Amino acid sequence: MATYNGERFIAEQIESIRRQTYKNWCLLVSDDCSTDGTLDVVRRYAAEDGRIRIVSEGVKHGGAKENFFSLMTFSDSPYCMFCDQDDVWLPDKIKDCLEAMSCLEMRHAGGVPLLVFCDMKVVDSNLNIIHASFEDACNYDTRRVAFKYLLAQNVAAGCSILLNRAAIVTNLVIDDCSSIEMHDWWMILIVSAFGSIGYVDTALSLYRQHDNNELGAGEYAPIKRAKDTTFMLERFRATIDQAVAFREIFGDEISPEDKRCLDFYISAGNTRSLLCALIYLFRSGCWKKGARKLGQLIVVAKSAKQKKKTSGGI
Repeated sequence: MATYNGERFIAEQIESIRRQTYKNWCLLVSDDCSTDGTLDVVRRYAAEDGRIRIVSEGVKHGGAKENFFSLMTFSDSPYCMFCDQDDVWLPDKIKDCLEAMSCLEMRHAGGVPLLVFCDMKVVDSNLNIIHASFEDACNYDTRRVAFKYLLAQNVAAGCSILLNRAAIVTNLVIDDCSSIEMHDWWMILIVSAFGSIGYVDTALSLYRQHDNNELGAGEYAPIKRAKDTTFMLERFRATIDQAVAFREIFGDEISPEDKRCLDFYISAGNTRSLLCALIYLFRSGCWKKGARKLGQLIVVAKSAKQKKKTSGGI
């Protein structure tokens, strides 16, 4: 669990973990220099439950992404789940995710990175249901977990993920996460390239939305999003930066097909030629779902135009 000024909701989350039907868990807490009573709450629970342990405090990580990357270095368990401070886990979350992981393990040899993610109910600050399904609210297709699709669009929220030890170990080669969008996106990219991904089509937690969310459930609104080309361009360039980071670390280890998709996608974001940018995007196959493809075309064109303008190209 990565924490920062979460005093308002963290007790509910810890209580929900303690109510899990699967009992053999350990909760590692890393705090990002909270200025409220977050750690006081955690300490009270840790004093009465030996499964809860603070592993980092007084260290400024700088955000949830950095905090979760740090947390992974503290875990030596065979499985790991990312835990937000403000959600509520339904009683069978750990059990059901582990069962799905067991099914993956029966189909794969030991040492293969594996990842399971589940659906969630989107709720307000008082746990009133906003959407019965996070995946439906975001218009995600949970079957689109091939590497080429995940380069452009993540479909798994971090707080819905279960990883095996091999996935964590593969990630531990990372020294600098500044070019990585988020820990969850990075991890699912790793597993899609080197292992296998499973999905539990059941809402196993309550994904709380409130004023202080670092990231939330962005409801699908393609027309509204298409008008905000500046935001779209920022997000596209962030995915290119992440793709470049992935190539630098794993480019010599991934399959030829994934390497081809990766290189074409990066080229689509780095060329000054509109025609080349569109050709590279088509050849990469890195498409988002449905109407989001139109947004990709718009933003790739804008990216090429801006690069041409800033470089003085013709």
